[in-house]
Amino acid sequence: MAALPTGALALVVAQRYGIYVQRSSAAILATTIASAVTLSALLAVLGTR
Repeated sequence: MAALPTGALALVVAQRYGIYVQRSSAAILATTIASAVTLSALLAVLGTR
């Protein structure tokens, strides 16, 4: 569960009730991309020590 993007459950609820589906999916996409960039940078910094 900890590896899931932000708001994965919120997307499920949004789809269930048919509200804010696009906004929820956009937030998940943005946080997934940010996570990939952040983790890559963190691994690069920690890998050089």
